[in-house]
Amino acid sequence: MTAFSIFADSELIPGEYLWGAPQWILPSIVLGIVLAVLVLWNYSQRGIIAPVRLLAMALKLAAIGFIAVCLMEPLRSGKRPRPRANVLPILVDNSQSMQLKSVGSDQTRGETVAQLMQDTADWRIRLAQAFDVRTYTFDSRLESVDSIETLPLDGYVSSLTTSLNELSQRFADRPVGGVILFTDGNLTDPPPADFDWSSLGFPVYPVLPKGDTVVRDLRIADISTRQTDFESAPMTLRAKIDARAMGDQKVFVQLRDQATGKLVEEKSLSLTDSEPIKEVKFRFRPEKSGVRFYRIATFTSDDRELMERAAADRGEFDTDEATLANNERLITVDRASGPYRILYIAGRPNWEFKFLRRALQEDAEIQLVGLVRIANKEPKFSFRDRGVTSTNPLFQGLGDDEEDAAQQYDQPVIIRLGVKESDELSDGFPESPEELFAYHGVILDDIESGFFTQDQLLLLRRFVASRGGGLLMLGGQESFAGEDFGDSPLGE
Repeated sequence: MTAFSIFADSELIPGEYLWGAPQWILPSIVLGIVLAVLVLWNYSQRGIIAPVRLLAMALKLAAIGFIAVCLMEPLRSGKRPRPRANVLPILVDNSQSMQLKSVGSDQTRGETVAQLMQDTADWRIRLAQAFDVRTYTFDSRLESVDSIETLPLDGYVSSLTTSLNELSQRFADRPVGGVILFTDGNLTDPPPADFDWSSLGFPVYPVLPKGDTVVRDLRIADISTRQTDFESAPMTLRAKIDARAMGDQKVFVQLRDQATGKLVEEKSLSLTDSEPIKEVKFRFRPEKSGVRFYRIATFTSDDRELMERAAADRGEFDTDEATLANNERLITVDRASGPYRILYIAGRPNWEFKFLRRALQEDAEIQLVGLVRIANKEPKFSFRDRGVTSTNPLFQGLGDDEEDAAQQYDQPVIIRLGVKESDELSDGFPESPEELFAYHGVILDDIESGFFTQDQLLLLRRFVASRGGGLLMLGGQESFAGEDFGDSPLGE
């Protein structure tokens, strides 16, 4: 670490020189001149002066000058801080980057700081005598601590600028002698280019690691997953492996099931200084549905044993890398299970639905439930010459079931296809969340907005916004000729 200094070697801040007895300035000068002339005249009357006499004359002249200066009482004024009147915060970085080892050092940056920050250190004792010392750590937030001997160094960010601004606000009414900052300089909230550091109201004394330029490190730079909602389809995991100052190196990438420890797949990559970043891809199918956790790790052949052991044992081994903390990632996979139920509503019979049902019959992941309107409703005032019955003639001749199955003339005639239970969708399009939210998606095929009530349209909107269901709308002569969905709650 670099040395720092808050004051000069002396605790006294220099002021100015002055005379304690200014009234003696002129008499002292006159008296000194007179005495000096007398001494010179006395020795000049003796002719040739021996070296011993010259030395005696010089000493007398020096004594006269010294007495003249003493009569004027020379003084030096200065300022000394009142003990513990000024606050001195000590700010220590608690981010994970402090776990790195500096080049040529056997200690991590955090261990070096902990050694410097011992309460028995001479500089800590001296500061405590002169200042009101406060110790803080920072990562995502600023936190006051009593000691940093057990600092976890597990922060994901280094909010240095934010922490300094917070200290400035916290001690706005107190005199601050400065802030001693222990960090590696890797801040995650860089200040604006025109940031005025003097606005903090105190100086900052950074204590940085010794000349770190390049660290030797292998890491997982990025991870992305791609999966479908179908349980039988494999998922794809891509990982970018980045090697810094590793030279030409063969590295290995492992994917394991976190719950069982089972090795899913292992691949190898060849990284060079000219091509330090490469992408590796895994395609696999989780054994079970639901939420699963997988661990991906990258390592060299020398560090294979370290990565395969428990995390608690890794500290017992040495590695050429700056850290092994970024050599692995934990991935969460939410493998939903089917079958997925799709509600299909058609405004008129069509050929598409027949082929759609036929294509999905062999797919165990999708269940298609259909509501197909085969006749529109008729207005009540046109019921002429129908004194015998008010039901739609399409349902005449059904025997005992005619009364239960038949729609009235003022209701559309709808048939249900693919329902699981006899009462499912018996009243047409669902009117309650419990009934509609049982489906994963809704397809509106060639049907106008006037087919639905306002409550049903609002329910369909909730189905998408709250339930997270899918909605697909297909156009046709009925939908384009009818009322526009853009003027309905779905268009808001």
